[in-house]
Amino acid sequence: MTDQTNAATQPAAYSIDEWCRRYGICRATFYNMQKAGRAPRTIKLNKLVRISVEADQEWRKASEVAA
Repeated sequence: MTDQTNAATQPAAYSIDEWCRRYGICRATFYNMQKAGRAPRTIKLNKLVRISVEADQEWRKASEVAA
């Protein structure tokens, strides 16, 4: 698979529900993580909240180091 194919199939950002499904957690767990300062950064686009691919990657790297 080429980088162009990967870029075309990978979303630019995840909704909270998409991100939670990706990691097998419920929304309540996400919001608890957010309250504790352990959730990925979010972007607010009007009423929509998204997690960028970069924020997801940063969160994952930080979580792996913490574990």
